Amino acid sequence: MIVHKKKRKYGIAPLEKVLNASRGKWDAFAQNVQYSKIWGLRNHISVCEDLNENKGGCDLSYICCKINIFRYKIINSPGRYVIHGDNNMKQTNAYVRTFSVFICFLLSATQIYAHSPLIPGINDGLNSATFISDPTKSWAIYGELHEGKEAQYYRFDINETQKIHISLLKSTDPDNRDFVPSFALMGPGLQGQGDLPAFVEVPAGANANVISGVQPTLGTYEPFSASSFYSLADLEIDAPVSGSYYIAVYEPRRGGQYSLAVGDREAFSLSEWIFIPIKLLSIYQWGGQSLFIIFLPIIATLAIGLWIFRRKGWMPKTPFEWAGILAGLLFFGSGVLFLFEMFLALTRVSPVPEIVITIILGILPIILGIAVIRIIVKNREKVVMGKRAFLFVIGILAFFLWAGFLLGPALAIAASFMPQKKNYNLRKSIH
Repeated sequence: MIVHKKKRKYGIAPLEKVLNASRGKWDAFAQNVQYSKIWGLRNHISVCEDLNENKGGCDLSYICCKINIFRYKIINSPGRYVIHGDNNMKQTNAYVRTFSVFICFLLSATQIYAHSPLIPGINDGLNSATFISDPTKSWAIYGELHEGKEAQYYRFDINETQKIHISLLKSTDPDNRDFVPSFALMGPGLQGQGDLPAFVEVPAGANANVISGVQPTLGTYEPFSASSFYSLADLEIDAPVSGSYYIAVYEPRRGGQYSLAVGDREAFSLSEWIFIPIKLLSIYQWGGQSLFIIFLPIIATLAIGLWIFRRKGWMPKTPFEWAGILAGLLFFGSGVLFLFEMFLALTRVSPVPEIVITIILGILPIILGIAVIRIIVKNREKVVMGKRAFLFVIGILAFFLWAGFLLGPALAIAASFMPQKKNYNLRKSIH
């Protein structure tokens, strides 16, 4: 199969003609693409068909992702380009198929949401109340009352008839067993119900609806954070008038860890989603765990992984390999940590079908870790463009899959730009 074309500078071939000539052999083609530069020293051209069907506006959960990628080896001969199917690129194509799977997963899973975690600061008075920017959005606020007769405050602005939904939760930590807080919604237009303790501040001109906490018999499992909680109280009303409203959480007898779930509209901004792994560490501390217990799976993964590498003679020798191996171990360790937290939570609550979500969220970083380590240790003497592209894409995807606690993705991306020492083979032969 030969496509005649006048020779062009930099080896640019008319992709449309190549595809038309190949139509009978290949089952995918790219449209609206006129030219494609030959990629790298190995002279490969990537052809990709990306079919997206958007149903119902911009709801990404309905996007159908179909990516077909083909490789061609281009041999530059005088006045023509000869196109050959390259049977030696199975490994590169495997990497590309891996990219496609993860991209499809992200597009289809974008609408899988949980509460966006929020860690409050000092909020022990009305003047220092933690501000909730959008009370209709679903927030999970993790706080702690340090002693009895202490109240903590939250403020939000809302329009008339918009829904106000507040749930009060607490940790399943056994030390919290006798801690049963209550909350009060305070603001304009409320009819007022219940009696507030004297130590709770009330805004001027506001009425208060008091919702007392009740200790339930069974706890609830939360799959997106691999944690558990007790649901103590719930309030759902329409805002009677537009204005500022306050929430006060209090416990007259003792302190303990509590959580407020505010709002129903479940969505995340990009930064909120990426930084969830860091906030999860605070949530696990909120649940009564020490930092040592939280990081134990990460420490164990790093120690065992490096021991295995040393035993098998796979120890990294260059900055490129060190960055890649550490990124892979951090990906693997973050997945192990998530599954470890799931097992800890299930010691306090009964298993539920939602644990499948946690298992998926735990396995995906482990798969990323194995993939990165595999690409680093295989054919170590060759650091081709495919390896670097693989590390870069995996690093980006890791941010969205909560893998590696931000450090792992940063190392993977950094490794994709690091040079490989030219004397690698020489040192290897000497030893």
